[in-house]
Amino acid sequence: MEHSLDRRRFILSTSLAAGATLFRAPVAARAQWPMPPREVPGTFKGRIAPSIEPGAQLIITGKVFEADCHTLAAGVTVYSYHTDANGFYRFDHYMPDWQSRRPRLEGTVRTGADGMYEFQTIRPAPYPEHNNPAHVHFVLWWPDGHRQGDIAYFVGDPLLGPSQFRQNASTLNFSSIQHVITDGNMQRLHLDFHKHEQED
Repeated sequence: MEHSLDRRRFILSTSLAAGATLFRAPVAARAQWPMPPREVPGTFKGRIAPSIEPGAQLIITGKVFEADCHTLAAGVTVYSYHTDANGFYRFDHYMPDWQSRRPRLEGTVRTGADGMYEFQTIRPAPYPEHNNPAHVHFVLWWPDGHRQGDIAYFVGDPLLGPSQFRQNASTLNFSSIQHVITDGNMQRLHLDFHKHEQED
């Protein structure tokens, strides 16, 4: 619980001024922690960014496990979102209420019997202020209603700091910091999840 709270505090704790105008860096707003989607594709594969979206192509794959970290979790709804290649969640980031609106690049899938999920997307950029490593957000819902948030960072990101590595030191295969493998023009990232003891 302490680990997930630290990670969530990190996500929620960025803001700074840009010139004479106060610019609040993106945070996990209400719209970005939605209720489970009413309609979820009956497949484990989905898209976050459309195929024409500018940016390096990225495929994110992984498996979802129960709390024992061994039992595969079927029927888990996996929602994901991230910034675009310029580090913005929305084109209207300059509007006062933009944080209450859904992110532009988002996708939802449902794990199969083997716990697998897959998203095709682009590699996100860090926020324009470079005050946070590039990352991908996830919100997962189990069939029993359990909800949790997770995040993915990229090994080699110069904005990753000691705190992120400390938070992931004991998470083994479920670390939020993962290597990206380049396969031709495609980048691939593998990230597994397990059910947290408590909702977050």
